[in-house]
Amino acid sequence: MSRPSPSPSSPTLVGHAPPARRPPPQDRQPDDLAGATLADRYILARKIGVGATATVYRGWDTKRRRDIAVKVMHPHHGWNPRVVDTFVHEIRAAARMVHPNLVQLHGAGQDDEGHTFIVMELVRGKTLERLLEDGMPSIDWSIDVVMQVLDALDAAHDAGIVHRDAKPANVLIEGDLETLPPRARLCDFGVARIRQLGVDGSVPPETTHGHVWGTPAYMAPEQAEGRAVGPEADIYACSIMLYQLVTGALPFDADDPEEIADRQVHCEPLPPRQLRPDLDPALEAIILRGLAKAPEARFRNAQAMRSALFQLGRDAHGRKDTAPTIRFQRTSATDALFGTERVPAPLETDPPYASVNPRWTLGVGIAIAVGTIAWLVLAAL
Repeated sequence: MSRPSPSPSSPTLVGHAPPARRPPPQDRQPDDLAGATLADRYILARKIGVGATATVYRGWDTKRRRDIAVKVMHPHHGWNPRVVDTFVHEIRAAARMVHPNLVQLHGAGQDDEGHTFIVMELVRGKTLERLLEDGMPSIDWSIDVVMQVLDALDAAHDAGIVHRDAKPANVLIEGDLETLPPRARLCDFGVARIRQLGVDGSVPPETTHGHVWGTPAYMAPEQAEGRAVGPEADIYACSIMLYQLVTGALPFDADDPEEIADRQVHCEPLPPRQLRPDLDPALEAIILRGLAKAPEARFRNAQAMRSALFQLGRDAHGRKDTAPTIRFQRTSATDALFGTERVPAPLETDPPYASVNPRWTLGVGIAIAVGTIAWLVLAAL
């Protein structure tokens, strides 16, 4: 079986930026910022990744005295005031979330030299995209990772944020393809949108000169067409990731990004079992439901898809429901972003022992009570 096709690593934006008010830095490009200090606080130690829109450095926060990751936007993005304002606004919103499957954002800003950057938690691991270059993961491993990504998206959706670019390049894995259970962390809310108050709570169409941000290979049909997108678009992207993980191929692929986007809108995916006949029909049904063209035909929310995958695992392995979903309430802190520490609010968990027989519980209680009375009687003698 072929290994999973490498996913496109950067979102696509077609169009021209408005005239700049501040020129890009000429003395230092993001490619050679190792050793520099941003905002008189963040020391950039070494480069750990390069993308189409930014370079990521391992760094050190001199105020909080902790390791960090710093993403510095490339000059042709970082000097555009409109892009910067939108970028910082969205990152501020994402920084309010705390969840074990989200990379924690500490802040974002622009220094006096025009470098626009994001400061975030340093995660020691590899992207899912990079791990897929090493081979095919197991079905259980794949489902576990996607369930964790769905948990992260559920927290984002609760905060009114639609990621719009969920893909293997934006999922960090602590461990490898043999690690069970793996630890997945969703990152990069750079092209996310905050839902507006409205009838359906969906995100308005992209307004950056009429063009659409996103990665065509993981883009929902409504997103590809520039229509309003909601959480269903992230569910669609997760379904594509799951399809890729279990079959080794993308449902829609081509050399031209515009052709991929067109196929997302007009073509039906090849059923996964035609690529992998041993796949559980129930898993195929979950994937295809998540890939429905109409948003309302998909799962109603990220937790609904996660629950379907969890139930599939219970049915396949005969497991009891002893792994409750953990939900961290997002913080409501409104203080300055730089260096702000955030502590998770009290946990809410789904009761793991809801299926215990109440008669059995009553019997145990009576036995304990009788034993206690007998002990007290004997002690009095």
